[in-house]
Amino acid sequence: MEYLFGVKLVKRSVIRKFIGKKRLHVLFAIAI
Repeated sequence: MEYLFGVKLVKRSVIRKFIGKKRLHVLFAIAI
């Protein structure tokens, strides 16, 4: 159970980083 919980946290952080990068790209596209 603890292992699965750790994997979920890692996946969530990775997805959050990915979404954050996409958001930055969108902001840059709008700014330019």
